[in-house]
Amino acid sequence: MQRESFLATVETELTRLRKLVEAEHEQVLELQLQAVSKSDEVIRLQGLLKEAEEPTAQLTTSMAGLEERLRQSKGKRAELNIELAEVVSLQQSVDQEKEAAVLEKERALSEKE
Repeated sequence: MQRESFLATVETELTRLRKLVEAEHEQVLELQLQAVSKSDEVIRLQGLLKEAEEPTAQLTTSMAGLEERLRQSKGKRAELNIELAEVVSLQQSVDQEKEAAVLEKERALSEKE
């Protein structure tokens, strides 16, 4: 009788341990599935990051080109401002010479009279 009771207790404990092992095994399988899912997510995110890096590099290159064009434009504008100042100065000189010539002509005419 004691032996049967002991065997029943052992059998009950074995059943409990089997269920525990089975639950642990299911948990391991679930964790493996989660790991695969996370790995797939990491791969997907790495792909998205790589895709985002290309346009970023292109944008950086484009911005550098625009900055260069802006710098050149500012240089050209400075050159044009200098040319404009020279033209204005020449125009003023011509105007002064015309004025002097008119005054000279008027003086010469008044001396003749």
